[in-house]
Amino acid sequence: MEDIQQLGSSIEINGFSIVDRASMVIVKKVIGNYARKFSEKNVGFEKLTIILKNDETEKTCEIQAQAKTASKVFDSDIKDENLFVAIDSALKGLDSQLI
Repeated sequence: MEDIQQLGSSIEINGFSIVDRASMVIVKKVIGNYARKFSEKNVGFEKLTIILKNDETEKTCEIQAQAKTASKVFDSDIKDENLFVAIDSALKGLDSQLI
């Protein structure tokens, strides 16, 4: 079952219904800050999509991040035990690709 949320006009997150409210405040702030940075860095920035895949057996969070610009799509995929580290690492990966 999909669990898609829109955060503003250019951010879409999926799979975050398992995250508690307090953590979601931080998650949204971090994602929003990166999205603003991406739009300032790349005039053609269109959309940021973040998908959370939680693996209970491995106790890891997998973050699949995608930034879409007018001319290209950039992907970053990170697994980590810490949700915040995974999000930050995935978004840093996108940041390094956006020029």
